[in-house]
Amino acid sequence: MYKLRYLKYGLFKLLVWRFLSKELRRKKGTAYKKYKENIEKIEQYISAGKLPDERDAREVYKFVRKKGLETVFPYDFIHKYFIKAVLAIKYDSESGMYYAKRKGRRLYLKHDSFEKALNYYWSLIYEQDKHSPHLYSEEKITGHVLFDIGGAEGFLSFDHIDDFEHIYIFEGDPSWFPALKKTFEDYSGKVTIIEKYVGDSNAENYLTIDQFCNNYNINDVEIFAKIDVEGEEMSVIKGAKLFLAQYNRLKMAICTYHKQEDEYEIRTELEQYNRFKISHSNGYMIMYYMNDIREPYLRRGVLRIKTQI
Repeated sequence: MYKLRYLKYGLFKLLVWRFLSKELRRKKGTAYKKYKENIEKIEQYISAGKLPDERDAREVYKFVRKKGLETVFPYDFIHKYFIKAVLAIKYDSESGMYYAKRKGRRLYLKHDSFEKALNYYWSLIYEQDKHSPHLYSEEKITGHVLFDIGGAEGFLSFDHIDDFEHIYIFEGDPSWFPALKKTFEDYSGKVTIIEKYVGDSNAENYLTIDQFCNNYNINDVEIFAKIDVEGEEMSVIKGAKLFLAQYNRLKMAICTYHKQEDEYEIRTELEQYNRFKISHSNGYMIMYYMNDIREPYLRRGVLRIKTQI
């Protein structure tokens, strides 16, 4: 019954988004109700301001003027995944956990209700849409070793389990441990879960990439590193000086939307090595729920890095 309810809700969302007024659309959304002041401030700024010269920003501003803000992604593509997410969420009575049925396997989640699991999984799949500012890579993600830094549920590792010889998932939040272990229980020889946060120092619950590579004897192989650590991305980079200076086959996706200046500061830090090709994902995110939001309210989602040999 709950799936039928959410399927109907999904169809309603599509109708509301496409055919009803901006005022009605946004007032139907929980984001608007909770962050009304921030959202209205952003919308007023965009409505009153001059369109910027940069194409991605101009398209975002036009979108917000027409449709308002519903999520941090000011794009229509997010809605096409809702019903798909509804159909994917299942409940495992044996483990007492919800999971998403994906690629014939189970991606377990920590959430304690169908609605929470649904909304979380929905965000996971639309974040990696080909038009998303959060897309880690437009190229195929593959290599010898994957560093999934800030693993959470392990979505990236789950999707690329067959594309790497070994995967290391770094996650320091204990609330994710049961779901991670359940998802990858049949891959103990290929997936190693590191139950620590990654940063710029080594302590009981923290480690640096440099120290990890030394401890685990990670050699100069082809490595893809995803770094999504809720605003501590710069700390991870500062704890990976040898890694960044000496490893010659690196590709990285570094999230830059958690802090206003992260794109500039992380890019500047990496440019000092003079060995990386640096690009960014397309489009922008608008982080209306964060305390440090300020004009022009746009943030790049991901920096993409690879060594130039």
